[in-house]
Amino acid sequence: MSTASAPDGRHRAASPLHALPALDPERAGGAALPGTTRLAPRTRPHDGDATVDTISPHEGGAVSDGRAADLADWAAEAPAPALRRGHMAGTDLDEAVARYTALYPGTDFRAAKGPGDFSYRYSFVGDENVTLRSSVFPAEHWGRLPMLPDYVVAWWREGSGAVDVGSHEVRSNGSRPFLLPSGRSFSFRSGPAVQNLVHIDAAFLEETAAELHEGRSRPLVFDHTRAPSPEQTSAWRRAVGEASPVLQDAASSPLLRMQVGLLVARATLQLFPWHDVPFSAEMRAPRMSAVRAAIEYLHHHADRPITPADAARAAGISTRVLQLAVRRHEDTTPSALLRGIRLDRVRAELRDASPTTTTVRAVAEQWGFGHLGRFAASYSERFGELPSATLRG
Repeated sequence: MSTASAPDGRHRAASPLHALPALDPERAGGAALPGTTRLAPRTRPHDGDATVDTISPHEGGAVSDGRAADLADWAAEAPAPALRRGHMAGTDLDEAVARYTALYPGTDFRAAKGPGDFSYRYSFVGDENVTLRSSVFPAEHWGRLPMLPDYVVAWWREGSGAVDVGSHEVRSNGSRPFLLPSGRSFSFRSGPAVQNLVHIDAAFLEETAAELHEGRSRPLVFDHTRAPSPEQTSAWRRAVGEASPVLQDAASSPLLRMQVGLLVARATLQLFPWHDVPFSAEMRAPRMSAVRAAIEYLHHHADRPITPADAARAAGISTRVLQLAVRRHEDTTPSALLRGIRLDRVRAELRDASPTTTTVRAVAEQWGFGHLGRFAASYSERFGELPSATLRG
């Protein structure tokens, strides 16, 4: 969906992200998206350089009875589950707004037509783990998206816009990939735009992330405000470029699809900073999104001189609300939660360090623990061993 951030960005032909073939849904046997009719093949302004992107027939959760019927019809038309492909297009602005709104129940999508002709297109292709999507929406559009069912990385081929308008606004620099906020709803505003997106199924990415942390898969908290480095961006582009032809080929074997899906997932985990957070079921409820945002703030800024009050302010809630929610649902206090996060960071650094070049005191002080005795006691209580034992390996 063309919903995100960035100053003007033109595509660069040398990048594998922009070398993906255009989707011809008629020749490829794709299905029209719910509420649309198939269009005869025709040339549109961006067809020559369009990139496909993807959506699951049922993604977004519960739907109204009418749309549920559309979804069922569409799913029946679609190819086998290994390949998912779809397309919608047209020239009517009101129709476009209605169809984009229907992609995710709870979306507030608005648009204003400018001068000239209007011709929109939304395409997708992929499988249940990774989908590639392309959106052409040649009009100003804005609104609010609900909590998305996937983790979504996007980039601009043409246009500009922003996510988290009015709060922690994020803009992307042209074709540089950026991450849509996850685990909560967010606002967006965009001018006329051509946008590509990679959707990664939440469970698939979380299970892949479990390779990198201890414990079971659980929700990931990304810092979508951090821009990836040129090296990280290049590695991610290579992964997407390698995966794209496999995801678009109906003849690709399930094993090959899994391998390229893992390639994209692992590259995405290297693209943006993240932490896994063991939120309780109650804390994952939509009504707790502001409290989750405050806790995510603590995770993302634990290396800075912050307090729980800073986290509450950033999430738009009072410190008292944060205290009550954390006490009720996590059985702790925000201050203790922040201290635990910092202890976890100390442990991670000690495990990766060498006792010949690093001291426990240096790492502890770096994370704000000035009294070595109290720090060692807290560390031992949390991890069952002294920090010196962790450092020695």
